[in-house]
Amino acid sequence: MRKTIYIVCALVTLLLAGCGKSGKDNKPAFEEQLAGAWQLSELDGAGPENFDLYMELGSDDKFSVYYRVDQAGYQLYTGDYTASATTLSGTYKSGSAWSNSYVPSLDAAKNILTLVSKATPTRTVVFVRISIPSEVKSGATAGDDRTMPAPTSKRVVGEWHLSEWSGIAPGDFDFDAYIALNEDRSFSIYQKVEQLKYQLYTGTYSVTNTILSGVYTSGSNWGSSYTASLDADNRTLTLVSSTGVTETSVYVRESIPSNVRSGVRAMSVRSEVFKPLL
Repeated sequence: MRKTIYIVCALVTLLLAGCGKSGKDNKPAFEEQLAGAWQLSELDGAGPENFDLYMELGSDDKFSVYYRVDQAGYQLYTGDYTASATTLSGTYKSGSAWSNSYVPSLDAAKNILTLVSKATPTRTVVFVRISIPSEVKSGATAGDDRTMPAPTSKRVVGEWHLSEWSGIAPGDFDFDAYIALNEDRSFSIYQKVEQLKYQLYTGTYSVTNTILSGVYTSGSNWGSSYTASLDADNRTLTLVSSTGVTETSVYVRESIPSNVRSGVRAMSVRSEVFKPLL
């Protein structure tokens, strides 16, 4: 009987010692499987737009993120991370926490890492296991997570009010305009030219690196594509046309008034004397 108890105790001890553990540091197996280099391949069901990101999760609980926006050089962000089968979270070197903690999962081959944010709205981020190119590592400059840039395609989203057109205030020539650049890549232009009511033009837009362009619902392209730039606070948007005669328009971030939205007249680009703003 005593021998049987010894055998059972030995088995229990063996199972407990090996359950979920592996490696010389006695780390959970799942955490060991997360270690390595990863490249972002998908964000909320779509490929990354105008940015690129590599992430390295070290076996020493240190992470490195190589991040590039709008074809600028890569910036390097470092810090510490913690991982388990239910949570992946991290803290930058500055002491700031990641903007989200995530529920991680790996495919059977351990080559695809999916992260689902715990905060709402839920975001799904997919990485593929890959070696980080040497030129990315060697060319990266130190970044500050407190001022981590977002791609222009994200920063332009919102509602804007025209404040200047080629150095002239709109009020100087009886003109006013608002633009809504929506997250789903639809746009609305509300403009008034010597008229009592605002005219409404709609369509879709795209941003490639820093180039903003669009197509009206009628199928007509904007009159030009524009180089878009924003101030550090994302409060001022400047568009410079690619036409032969350069036009520069400046917008300030401002909600479109309800009376502008409710009093509009829908317009067709092809049939109007006054052409749309863009």
